[in-house]
Amino acid sequence: MNPMLKNALELGPILIWVVLNWLLKGVDTNLGSGQTLALIIFIGLSVVAVAWLWLAERKTPWLPLVSAILITFFGVLTIVTGDPNFIMAKPTIMWLGLAGVFGGFLIVGRNLFQLLLAERMPGEIPDAAWNSMAWRYVGIFVIGAIANEGLRFYINSMDIPADKMLDPYGRLKLFIVVGVMVLSVISALPLGRYLAESQDEQDKA
Repeated sequence: MNPMLKNALELGPILIWVVLNWLLKGVDTNLGSGQTLALIIFIGLSVVAVAWLWLAERKTPWLPLVSAILITFFGVLTIVTGDPNFIMAKPTIMWLGLAGVFGGFLIVGRNLFQLLLAERMPGEIPDAAWNSMAWRYVGIFVIGAIANEGLRFYINSMDIPADKMLDPYGRLKLFIVVGVMVLSVISALPLGRYLAESQDEQDKA
């Protein structure tokens, strides 16, 4: 799949959610407040994006799938209870969970990134490079979780009603998500150097 299309499918639902929260602010519908309607659409778009990724690549897009499941679960809790903290806590739980899973594998001497991706790589990458990248990702996930909790605390400290919290939260959360994505790309760049060196050695041989 085209990388730009893949990124659009992963980031698109969040962007649309942010725009809808702004457009529907203060609007009441048969389904509830505009915030509720925007959240319902966000849940639906997240599921559609995962289905599209699966149909395009014919393999399970694990991270988007986990994200969509958590969005659906915490989104429904937010809609039922009227408490936006459920959906706002979703990124924290997801990123801490990922940090725990990848870190746990590393502690017992296994590298989940290497297990999932090594066979798809066109060249050899040293174990040390895989481990270094995995630890960097663990750090990025923890930083993302801390940043999201800081944002959630800030939103809760604002003097705004619960049914309007997701508008400022969504806009500010977008910067955190983009930041995590950029750091993730930067952290994976060293692997490209090893792949290039491996390809050069194959060409010389």
